[in-house]
Amino acid sequence: MLYSTKDFISAKFCPTNLSIKNPRRNSIGRRRVVHIGSTAISDLRGKPMLDFAAVTSRVDLRAEQKEFEALGFHRRAVWVDRDDKPYVCGSAMHDGRHFNVNIHICHRNDPVNKDSLAFMEILNKRAALRRKYEEAKDRAHLIDPANPENYNRAKEADIKEIQDEIK
Repeated sequence: MLYSTKDFISAKFCPTNLSIKNPRRNSIGRRRVVHIGSTAISDLRGKPMLDFAAVTSRVDLRAEQKEFEALGFHRRAVWVDRDDKPYVCGSAMHDGRHFNVNIHICHRNDPVNKDSLAFMEILNKRAALRRKYEEAKDRAHLIDPANPENYNRAKEADIKEIQDEIK
């Protein structure tokens, strides 16, 4: 089921033991945590999932991943968890609802960070593109609601079209 951001985004939430006061941007230790993905975009439906980029200057991203694990996050065998793009996940409860929390660990100039911010910016500014992306998400969800890799692949062409609008 897809929820609107107004259904669950609040000024505070707590995935595992990590408190984030402002879910859009916050610094935790040596990293900056940025709320990315559909739930970070006003007026765009998203799954009960919160995506973040943890932007760090640390060279060893796997060491950064271990720090998140020490906070209670865990690794999951997914296609996005590579040495150059480590990934951790957890969960959060808000108003009786359970949300997956995905954290993509990266450097400042990594496309996970730069492209996500540009993508969010254009979707926030252009309602027609938000609707187009929302329709792509709905189609992808119908193709394979259980497999995030297939879901993301099903949206790739639409995402590319929107990214081309940025350039």
